[in-house]
Amino acid sequence: MATGRYTANNTGPASSAAGVGQFVSEKEVSLLWWDVAGAGGEAAVVIADLTGSRKCNGAAITVVA
Repeated sequence: MATGRYTANNTGPASSAAGVGQFVSEKEVSLLWWDVAGAGGEAAVVIADLTGSRKCNGAAITVVA
């Protein structure tokens, strides 16, 4: 995964620059988000609930288009 396209935190917001999409692992509630706009103000979307699964990291994400 490209540098800056993944972050993990306890609150959910992306940390990438506006316009740079980013996966966000919200650790406290085990949700994986996709934020298409980064810090650009558009709402992020939950794409997976990882409750009960292994810890997620950027290397574990595969995108199939």
